[in-house]
Amino acid sequence: MNITKSIVFGAVLLFGLSALAQDFPKIEVAVDYSYACYAASHAYTSSYSLNGAGGSVDFNFTPHLGIKMDLQGYGSNTQRFTAAP
Repeated sequence: MNITKSIVFGAVLLFGLSALAQDFPKIEVAVDYSYACYAASHAYTSSYSLNGAGGSVDFNFTPHLGIKMDLQGYGSNTQRFTAAP
């Protein structure tokens, strides 16, 4: 049992050291889009929809330390439905 634990521990150390040798990007850029809709169940209330987009930029100083800027923007669309009396 001790030999199995030693082999597993050695394999974890070996693969862990190779993971440290991986490169990290200095700058990462991402964009996204989102859509949210709320449809009311009553005819006398409004329904809302939001279209949005955004993006983020990451600047990595080291593999473990970086700074991120995340910007999002949304536009609203409101529709009113009323029922006749």
